[in-house]
Amino acid sequence: MYCKVAPIRRFPRSVEPYDYQIPEDLTVDVGSFVEVPLRNTPVIGIVTAIMDVSEFSRVAFLTKILSIPALSTEDVHFYQRLAVRTYQSLSSILFAAIPLPPKRFIHKSRPVIERGSFGITPQEALTLKTCLTTVTESHHSCLCLPNDRVGLGLVLALLKTTTDPLFVLVPDVHMAEAVLRVGTIVTEDCKLFLAKQSKTEAYESWCALREGTCRLIISTRSGALVPPHASTRIVMLGSGEDDFAQWDQNPHYDARWCLATRRDTHSNATVEIDVFPRVEDGDVTLDVWKTPDVQIVDMQTGARLSDHYLLSIEALTLIRTTDTTNAPLVIFYNRLQRADNDAYVGVEALAQLVRKEFPDKFVHVVNAQTNIPANGIVIVTRTLLFQWDYLEPHMAGLIVLRPEHNLIYRGFRSLEQATRELRRLVSFAASAHAPCLIQAREPHVVEEMLGPTTVIRSEELHMRKTLHYPPFGDFHVVRAKDQGSRELIESYRVQHAGAGSGQELVLRTEPNGYIPEWLTWPPSCDMFVSPDSME
Repeated sequence: MYCKVAPIRRFPRSVEPYDYQIPEDLTVDVGSFVEVPLRNTPVIGIVTAIMDVSEFSRVAFLTKILSIPALSTEDVHFYQRLAVRTYQSLSSILFAAIPLPPKRFIHKSRPVIERGSFGITPQEALTLKTCLTTVTESHHSCLCLPNDRVGLGLVLALLKTTTDPLFVLVPDVHMAEAVLRVGTIVTEDCKLFLAKQSKTEAYESWCALREGTCRLIISTRSGALVPPHASTRIVMLGSGEDDFAQWDQNPHYDARWCLATRRDTHSNATVEIDVFPRVEDGDVTLDVWKTPDVQIVDMQTGARLSDHYLLSIEALTLIRTTDTTNAPLVIFYNRLQRADNDAYVGVEALAQLVRKEFPDKFVHVVNAQTNIPANGIVIVTRTLLFQWDYLEPHMAGLIVLRPEHNLIYRGFRSLEQATRELRRLVSFAASAHAPCLIQAREPHVVEEMLGPTTVIRSEELHMRKTLHYPPFGDFHVVRAKDQGSRELIESYRVQHAGAGSGQELVLRTEPNGYIPEWLTWPPSCDMFVSPDSME
């Protein structure tokens, strides 16, 4: 008997699994972890196929089977699909997804996580009860929540009401720490599965996720590459954030694509949560977003302090009347200083202007290297999104300057991204019970961004249709195998004309052909196919 083994190491994308002969005293299955010789060096690999014969005359013997939790056939198939999608070799995908066992297990003492106190309002409790009912009754659900605190409350409620393991995916490490503080309220059986960990911690967290032996596992986007135990429920917080897509290094994968692909072959219940879910992730199961109480100032007609369109009279009044001795008043201004343009007003110029108007108040500029102070006036960029305390909100007031800035510096999904960021900002002020003021040149745009979710999603779909960016459908790539027979290479959730009518699009290639769109699909969908390429 022979088998094909994909070594777990970085390989060029043209490298295929190697053939090895199975000794008579060993029994292997697809997905088993084995040790094989590769250029006179023992390496760890995964069996991808079992064969009766090999096309090569001289084949090395498989050395031994390792006691690592084996992958299922569905898991191997998922990694093969991911390799095709990312145009990487299967070995490189396995190297990015599976932490190898260390030669020596070293356990370091970690500081004990303090149990945080998590309190919610009666209105948030009613919302949380509705969300919990929806999540427990459906296999997959997509929720649009009023703030991230309700999402953390849902994680806490699932830990209290169910006995199944919970796997929480978060966009950044800051939210992972918040989920960990919430999880310790119920159980101490919590693990982190992050990118920057020791080999011992990463391997133990991976084994716990595969075997379902840990009550709560928290991970960033890299955790989406690991198929968890069948009894594990997957919760994705902030599902619309760009941090779930990796574009800075290979492989260029998307965590949401991994979850959507495994729904057909795996039985894990999934929940996607955000203040504004992506349009391409499907219909929203439950929309409980409510427009918060905010004051919107029209900067086109209202009086302002200078021609630089900085602070309005209403904003100055809010700063003057707000008590900042016990909590900070936050001014969100996502504009950094540019040294090559004196007319460009950044956060430092805004800070000097505020200091001039309020010499008796403490004014501080917060960037990625500094923390938000406990009092005074704080001028902050997007750093606020990664330093906000979800469990104990602490804010005296919020002023948002130029919210429409994101509409012009994003790609095709600029409206969607700007809506998500603005909703998250105002939800911070609402959860802290602080006044919120927004300055905008187009107030009606801000009102629409904070309005009903269904209206924004329908307008977004209408815009994509106007720009010939049609809705989503099924896309199948079929390769000619031999005379009269074809094999299915891959299936995608794709955008093409006629998808709304339930039609399926099939593209056929030659035996050694490929689809060039595999390398150039837009970031907001799997692939875009023009009507000219349809057959």
